[in-house]
Amino acid sequence: MATIETPLGGVELSITADCSSDDASSLSQCIAVFAYRPMIPPSMSVAGCYAALACITPQSSLRNLCFRAALRPAQVVKGGPETGECLDALGIYGDAHVLLIGTEDTDRLQSRLNGSVVFPKEPWPISEDSMTLHLLEAVAGRTLTLHFVVAWNGLPEPEDCSCWYAVDQEHALVLSAWRANHPMQWTRDNVRRDG
Repeated sequence: MATIETPLGGVELSITADCSSDDASSLSQCIAVFAYRPMIPPSMSVAGCYAALACITPQSSLRNLCFRAALRPAQVVKGGPETGECLDALGIYGDAHVLLIGTEDTDRLQSRLNGSVVFPKEPWPISEDSMTLHLLEAVAGRTLTLHFVVAWNGLPEPEDCSCWYAVDQEHALVLSAWRANHPMQWTRDNVRRDG
């Protein structure tokens, strides 16, 4: 399991899926976690920012593919959805810090992944301490990339909404940042094969 350490606790990242075959090689996947410099207004700043990039190439079709980010809080926190245009995000607040976890919303994902996946009718599950990208089906043989951006600041933030802007990143920027600055650093042991 990949983990991003934050002042509020560890954000654990995982992928699960139902395989259409019991062949262990039917799913080829990986997650890269790396420090990320977000594109935000010049007056804004964040204390920390990381991206988690999942890359999945199913050899056979996958059902119920879930890419999940869950905080294991080190203190009492309160959280909930903080979405916006093109962004689905979870905001989590402790006594002294704010943490946001964000990704593309359904409309943006549908536009980018047209024909590669089947989306659920309900929005992504977001709870007080986790959010999940849930895809009903992923097409065999087509590489699929997904991301979360995690950012935090002390409270009060130097400028309001800095973390929100930091997690509101286009997928192409996240993918480009990883390709430009990081060697292949993947975690291959965080997929559970079900079914």
